[in-house]
Amino acid sequence: MFEMVQEVFYIDWLIYDEKGKVVDWIFEDLNSAGFQLLGLKDIDEANGKRGS
Repeated sequence: MFEMVQEVFYIDWLIYDEKGKVVDWIFEDLNSAGFQLLGLKDIDEANGKRGS
């Protein structure tokens, strides 16, 4: 189902600052629509990378 969703769908780890505000994220998984939006070929280009 994750791959069949037409909208961008991703799983990530949030990175917080000392005040608890989300300041970035790290991609854990991304579906096909996400690859197209970000111009990536596959998960290897996104996995472990920060959103910023």
